[in-house]
Amino acid sequence: MITPDSAELLRLSAHWERGTMPFAGGLYDQPAILEHAVTVIRDEEARIAAEHAKRQKNKPW
Repeated sequence: MITPDSAELLRLSAHWERGTMPFAGGLYDQPAILEHAVTVIRDEEARIAAEHAKRQKNKPW
C-alpha cells in the first residue's frame, strides 16, 4: 500500500534521480529521509530488474 507520504517520497525521488534537489541547497542539505527513500527505491528497482532478467533467461523459448 502506498501512503500519501510514500507517494510524496516517490515524487521527490524523481527529482533526485534527475540531479535536481527537491529542497533548497545541495546534496547535504536534503532531508535524511529522502536520501534513505532513494536508496530503498534504487535497491528495490535493482532487485526487480534482476528478478525479471532471471525469469527472461529461464524461459524455454
